[in-house]
Amino acid sequence: MLEAVPALKVCERNLQAAMTEDLFVTDEVYKRVAAGAPFREAYASAKEDFFKRKAEQGASSDDVTLNFAKA
Repeated sequence: MLEAVPALKVCERNLQAAMTEDLFVTDEVYKRVAAGAPFREAYASAKEDFFKRKAEQGASSDDVTLNFAKA
């Protein structure tokens, strides 16, 4: 990677700040599928759980940056 982009500098603080909960929703879906859930069910339940947590934290649906397709 350094050869391809020699001037690239990583700012760890910015990377950490960008690692919000919505980034890990896909991981949760994959975990549920690996545990035997059909993908669509895993996706729907992970989506529902994510939005419930956000609501409990006081975020409105307009505040949530996760872009799920409407099913």
